[in-house]
Amino acid sequence: AIERIPEIGMVEGVDMIFLGPFDISCSINQMGNFSEDGEVMELIRKAETLVRETDKKKRLKNISDTSDETPNGLILGGFRSPGRSIEGMFEAGYQFVCGAVDLGMLRDAAYRDWSDAQSAMK
Repeated sequence: AIERIPEIGMVEGVDMIFLGPFDISCSINQMGNFSEDGEVMELIRKAETLVRETDKKKRLKNISDTSDETPNGLILGGFRSPGRSIEGMFEAGYQFVCGAVDLGMLRDAAYRDWSDAQSAMK
């Protein structure tokens, strides 16, 4: 699907491409492998570049179609991957960042439940 970002991003009504680092890592059988020089981060950087390039193309297309001086483009959004700062993501062009990942929140909630159960059984 990463290769299709330009096609998907140019569809009228698509305003954001949201990247899920864990989804990307699982799609290539590298679940949770976020080493900076690894294949997952390479794919994430490729996706980020494609979104930024598509944003520029979409803005140019919308200017020519509507003569709007502030045309709608394509927002880059996503979950923060382990080891990556939110600041770094904004520097990479993200406009929408979720710092917590659903898997992590579920893990933390399960741990709190387990801990509460352990305390209750003492």
